[in-house]
Amino acid sequence: MFSKKTLVIIGILVIAAFALTACAGETGPAGPAGPEGPAGPAGPEGHAGMAPSAADLTCTECHNEGTALYVASQQWAKSLHATGTAAAYAGARSGCTGCHSSEGFTDATEIGSMEEAAAPLVASQQNCRTCHQIHTSYTGADWALSTVEPVLLVANGETFDGGKGNLCASCHQPRRAMEPGVEGMFEITSTHWGPHHGPQSTMLLGQVGAGIEDNPGRHAMVEDTCVACHLGEAKDHDMGVNYATCAECHEDAEAMVEELQAEVQELTDEVGELLEAKGLTHDGHPNPGTYPEAEAQAAWNWIYIVLEDKSMGVHNPAYTIEMLEAALDVLR
Repeated sequence: MFSKKTLVIIGILVIAAFALTACAGETGPAGPAGPEGPAGPAGPEGHAGMAPSAADLTCTECHNEGTALYVASQQWAKSLHATGTAAAYAGARSGCTGCHSSEGFTDATEIGSMEEAAAPLVASQQNCRTCHQIHTSYTGADWALSTVEPVLLVANGETFDGGKGNLCASCHQPRRAMEPGVEGMFEITSTHWGPHHGPQSTMLLGQVGAGIEDNPGRHAMVEDTCVACHLGEAKDHDMGVNYATCAECHEDAEAMVEELQAEVQELTDEVGELLEAKGLTHDGHPNPGTYPEAEAQAAWNWIYIVLEDKSMGVHNPAYTIEMLEAALDVLR
């Protein structure tokens, strides 16, 4: 039991405590925040969201149950473009890569110059991405051609404007025209002398032949030029001649082509034999040396037709035969 004196002291302390509490002032401002504590453990993983439906994926505009993509790729695999020969030969060469590799062509179309395209470390052959804007929008717009801009021809400064065929003419053009001789003579300086590979665009236009007047062919007026004749409405990607397009103007196109090519073959055979006999060519290639200018022009035109254009007259029948007949007049 507490004594009376102790109880009195406890009572006084309780009263003092109440008194102090009653006299307390207003709460002051909060102090500064303390340092941030360590991160707590990660919470549980949430539920997976709903997957988009197939209709929401633009990929299906191309990658679907249809066979168009598969058919085009299989046809392309049979084309000369797909073999990789051009890429293996000069795909990584500066100055050549713009037409000899897919990467170079893409760069060339972006900067507007085939000659200045950057050479890749590893060159790939022409493929879907060379000619189409594959996986740029991930929609059907990716089928659009890489370029359809009119082409300023390197050899003579003329413009080729053949619609969708401009894509082809970007590369299928000669890199030079024959220079004039000196006092009636001309020096062939290389076994690779000639208009360079792929002069189909100028053949259509009837240009860059040596010693003869220009003579535009009617095929240059076909809408979309190269694409119309080599792909047609069926969009055949093996790049062979699509005779269905020819039938719009020619009743029996295949027979006509066979007859024309037989005539041109006969002429080129004779010109080739005469050039070999005169020493301007050897084993079908130019033989360096100095020759009468007219004979050198005959050699140029033979190379243009046989080694480079290779349509054996189809691209421009009149111009082709005119060049060969002029060559025979000189060489016989």
